[in-house]
Amino acid sequence: MTSLSGVNMLTRVKCVCGAESDISGVTPRLNGIEVYCKVCGAVTTHFDE
Repeated sequence: MTSLSGVNMLTRVKCVCGAESDISGVTPRLNGIEVYCKVCGAVTTHFDE
């Protein structure tokens, strides 16, 4: 899914266990977004590229 400007609006974070989480609606933060994995319980910090 892309917006009118051609920017990819779908953001997925891949955990160390291989599970993927969609965080496309979360507001970016300076210190990253902490994502909790529902499969293994690990917390991954995602930084906007």
